[in-house]
Amino acid sequence: MSLNLSDCEAVISSHGHIDHTGGLIDIKNKIGKTKKPLLMHPYSFRNHFVKFPDGRTFYLRPSNKTELSEVGYDIVENKGTSLWINDFLLVTGQIPRTNDFETGMPTHFAEVDGKLEPDPLIEDDQALVLILRDRGLVVITGYAHAGLINTLSYAKELTGEDRIYAIIRGMRLTGVLFERIIPRTIEELKKMKPNFMIPCRCTGVRAVNEIMNQMSDSFIQNSVGTTYSFSSM
Repeated sequence: MSLNLSDCEAVISSHGHIDHTGGLIDIKNKIGKTKKPLLMHPYSFRNHFVKFPDGRTFYLRPSNKTELSEVGYDIVENKGTSLWINDFLLVTGQIPRTNDFETGMPTHFAEVDGKLEPDPLIEDDQALVLILRDRGLVVITGYAHAGLINTLSYAKELTGEDRIYAIIRGMRLTGVLFERIIPRTIEELKKMKPNFMIPCRCTGVRAVNEIMNQMSDSFIQNSVGTTYSFSSM
């Protein structure tokens, strides 16, 4: 993609799971020796686990603060909303759960004060938001653990902008726990009328097919290496 990571001004973590944080040290090595801010929700550093119905437990190892600092990150822990890159980029911080169908991941647990507790909401999940003049919001989800509709609703609340121009990245609609909410999610998406829907990663084949069939005018098939250019009119 011909990206020069030395131009990077900040690194923003979507949430604390190892499949989203495992490359942070390698990224910093490619950025170079200059100190760079790394924005993470404080809960990202908790020990997280997924318990399967058959009794297996999967450990989602958190990032190590000391290692991240030693490699050259200036760690910024923040639960709330913040602005970055000359106030051009909004980070949602912790996203409120405001609807009755995006209720989280019941198999997810977190270690709190030495005890394993249910953590279905995965509260460290956050998203990025940009406002394009005369067009509306571009919302970039991380993994949408907070729920896609919760995320979009909060982006609209934070910005006062009702128009959704583009939704990009994971929409968390794959697997037996989440495929059941595909119809309701698409129903709510249709009300929001996004210009572009670009589902990635954890959206899942069934959800992508439904979005493609029911929102064909806005659907874009993403692939590795695709770049998107959004400019204000």
